[in-house]
Amino acid sequence: MSERRNINHRFHRWLTAAELRESDWRKRNQDNFDYYDGEQWSEDEKAELESRNQQPCVLNVVRPTVDMVLALEVEKRIDMQVVGREESDELLGRLLTELLKQVFDGSDVDYYLSRVFREGIIGGRGWAFVHPERDETGQTQIAVEWLPWEEVYIDPFHRKPDGSDARFIIRKVWMDRDHVKKLYPAHADHIDTAFNDDYEGIEYEAQNATSDRGISYYDHRSQRVCLCHCWYRDANKKLRYAVFADELILRGGENDGPESENPYGIDCYPLIPFYAFRTHKGEPKGLVEYLKDAQDQINKLNSKYLWNMSSNRMLVEEGATDDPDELQDEWNRPNGFAVLNSGGLSKVRTEDNLRESAHLSSHLQFLLGMIQRTSGINDSMLGVGGVNERSATQQENRILQGASMQTQILENLHFTKKQVAKVILRLIGRYYSDRRVVRVTQPNGSFEHYALNEPTGDHDESGKPFLNNEISDVLKYDVILKKVPPFSTVRERTMQVFAEVAKSGAFPPELVGKVLLMLSDIPRKDDLIMQLEGHYQQQQQALAAAQSGGGPQ
Repeated sequence: MSERRNINHRFHRWLTAAELRESDWRKRNQDNFDYYDGEQWSEDEKAELESRNQQPCVLNVVRPTVDMVLALEVEKRIDMQVVGREESDELLGRLLTELLKQVFDGSDVDYYLSRVFREGIIGGRGWAFVHPERDETGQTQIAVEWLPWEEVYIDPFHRKPDGSDARFIIRKVWMDRDHVKKLYPAHADHIDTAFNDDYEGIEYEAQNATSDRGISYYDHRSQRVCLCHCWYRDANKKLRYAVFADELILRGGENDGPESENPYGIDCYPLIPFYAFRTHKGEPKGLVEYLKDAQDQINKLNSKYLWNMSSNRMLVEEGATDDPDELQDEWNRPNGFAVLNSGGLSKVRTEDNLRESAHLSSHLQFLLGMIQRTSGINDSMLGVGGVNERSATQQENRILQGASMQTQILENLHFTKKQVAKVILRLIGRYYSDRRVVRVTQPNGSFEHYALNEPTGDHDESGKPFLNNEISDVLKYDVILKKVPPFSTVRERTMQVFAEVAKSGAFPPELVGKVLLMLSDIPRKDDLIMQLEGHYQQQQQALAAAQSGGGPQ
């Protein structure tokens, strides 16, 4: 073995500090996912139960509870709308809303945010990753992904829910050594030298025993290298970027020079966390963590209850029988026949299992109720029905009462979704600088096309052409994001508002019909508008002829 290398650059120190600070949480988090999957007994507990002839059964109430919370997230999804603070921003705001919708649709953002939400509910924290990528035509598009919680480490001293105050966020990516050499050909020789059969990472044995992959940057068997992508803020709070593995800094440097520029060209982290709950120390905490104690008691009580109902216990005084083992076997049979010695009947006493089983069953119901009170997922929400609901109104009230307990985590998700949308807008302003036509899919399957950065034919004094829908100006606008009902487009929302106003009779019917058709997604609406206009023209001509002839006969 070669001598162990002393890795001393700050990026490694940051990663080590984050791993050390979160090591206990990461162990518990893995346990939380095991609980969700039904792995709720340790090996020692299973061995102990088997020695007692008890069954290590699992009555998994964690999974349906978590699944119902996930269903609430899908039910309560909201759309995002870009709104300018000034009236002159309205047109650009509408266009940015459509572009935001295109990114959400094209990247399946709702699906991936649901995965982020799931990891937050189970373990406390999930991660969304927003980044630019090239499509098949060579144009840059904005993509949103979900990242497994195991891959990402963040400054343990951050406190803001979006992580914007963190000094660093590091993502681990395991890749084949040959692939790493192709990505960084200038470091190919150093990669072969650093990662070979003699590799021994710093504190490998100690860390590997307490972490998911340990501090090691290389796996001998698969010949894979752990690349660490580090986004961080320098002394001037400017966002920087570096890639490192072990002692090698493959991109960027410690002097924060031009080689450390953020490749995405924006000044906000592309990794956005979602926190379900956090302790007063800032540690993530998921819903499963609050349910584990009750779940353990449910499993143990249920195991004892089943054993208690299937076994008979008795006390036998000496001399009651010649063969105690035979007596026990016969006693446990449904049709058992036992022969006792003379006077032996008074020397045998059986334990009342039913009374103890009734106490176990009662406490089991209490624990199930505590699960519901802790999570807010009650019987009514699960479609089972409760003891204190005797009407549809009471059932509806219980459902609303339970759903209200999810307000905090749903608000946290909305905050995360808003931060994701903000990063998307920053990347749109950065990368949508060329002339392009984007296509937005409507609910009925039809498409709408929007031309961006379209030359007008005019130029300013310096000869720069004026552009319509110049998206590069998005960073100059003060835009906000707000909740709107889940309409697919701004036009659909506008159509509903206009329809409500039209009920007052303030607009003539021919105008109302034309506007509603223009705002709708109905196929071939231009033909329908022409037919509608022709119909009204015929009515006007008939009315004019009637008036010139002295009125109808």
